[in-house]
Amino acid sequence: MKKNKIFFLIGLPGSGKTTLSKALSTSLGFSVISSNTILEEDSQSNGNYLKETYVDHGISIPDDLYVYLVTKCIKKDENDKFIIEGFPYNLNQLKLAQKMLKQTSSELCGVIYLECNEEVLYERLMNRTVCPICNQSFNSSVKICPECNVDTVKRNDDDLLIINRRIENQKNELQEVIDYYQKKEKLLIFNEQSIEKIDSKMQKIKQL
Repeated sequence: MKKNKIFFLIGLPGSGKTTLSKALSTSLGFSVISSNTILEEDSQSNGNYLKETYVDHGISIPDDLYVYLVTKCIKKDENDKFIIEGFPYNLNQLKLAQKMLKQTSSELCGVIYLECNEEVLYERLMNRTVCPICNQSFNSSVKICPECNVDTVKRNDDDLLIINRRIENQKNELQEVIDYYQKKEKLLIFNEQSIEKIDSKMQKIKQL
């Protein structure tokens, strides 16, 4: 049986994971599974339960539920190449991810870590708006989504107190994940601020 090819893409909130995943998806033909994908999947069966219960309050979705929905999205997609954005971000999710790879007949090709200065993270998150239809993120100066032609809005979880909670909750746990995959020689580090500067590392990914 042919195995799925999977890359995990991790980084703190505001590090640019969505921008990078879109660039890599376009270049490499991968399907992207992100928190937005998970929320869309949940909304189809449970309304907006996850968003209203967890996300809007800066609370992490329970690991087993999140991994269940990631697995469901992989099985539903006809593609066999995936970038899973923002996952895994703690050791418990990492353990669940190993089971998920087996359940979906998938091979982990690499873990992309997107580094970003904390000052930049806060600036981006505090000045971020999103399209309420396609969920694309913009700088607050962009008032209308160019694709959907609707007004952009501020995310409920882009509040300073919630941002602090999200970053602090994830920082130490994410470092444990980074250390684990670094020892396994699976880690690819992106620390450039511009997507145009990652070509050489994208070539490395293609060779895996």
